Amino acid sequence: MNHNFIRRVEGLENKSGLQNLNLTNNWISDINQIEHLRVYCSNLKELSLKCNPIAAKKSYRPTVFQRLGCIVKLDGIALTDKDKERVKNEHTQLTREMVVEAIKGAAANKSVPIPSTPKEDEEEKVSHWEKTVETLILSHKQISRIDSVTLEQFVNLRKLQLVDNGISKIEGLGRCKLLEELSLEKNKITSIEGVNHLRYLKKLDLGRNRIRRIDGLNQLESLTQLSMEDNEI
Repeated sequence: MNHNFIRRVEGLENKSGLQNLNLTNNWISDINQIEHLRVYCSNLKELSLKCNPIAAKKSYRPTVFQRLGCIVKLDGIALTDKDKERVKNEHTQLTREMVVEAIKGAAANKSVPIPSTPKEDEEEKVSHWEKTVETLILSHKQISRIDSVTLEQFVNLRKLQLVDNGISKIEGLGRCKLLEELSLEKNKITSIEGVNHLRYLKKLDLGRNRIRRIDGLNQLESLTQLSMEDNEI
């Protein structure tokens, strides 16, 4: 599959036995594309993404090794002790850069044209995006914490997915008052907090966490669906 014009990694649903995949010299730019491999190619050992835009990203190697824990060789280079150390340090708090990357990736996957702008206008363009985004998917990114600043511009956010991360506390959603759907399944949350101000919240998914008590939901008058399966209640 090397030397093509591939932008998206897809169509591998029945390839669980695949061990070596060569995607060298394509047009893959979104790091989230490797999630398809994580889900469907659990036995993948060697992967090549050389000469793709994705390979130029700052945290390319640790991110790929982190999300695809099965692979032992990337771009012809075996997993090193340095790679392992960087993977260990990748578990981090949500950053603005991660959010912007997710927005751009979603736009690219939907074939939404992103107009090129001068470098000095980039910040203004991103700021505009933040205020108009209604859906944000940040699942499977090893996020451990959401600070109060990263999402403060997302005042029109309606749907937020943070599935399969390392979040232990619900926080940083103070300005996201219009949220209708919040998915925090498969994290490390121990208590329900930081959501009482979400008066429009209809769906809350907290399954597969470490919650022991159902409380902190008193003011969620619009809530119609609550998922709490596989907790410690």
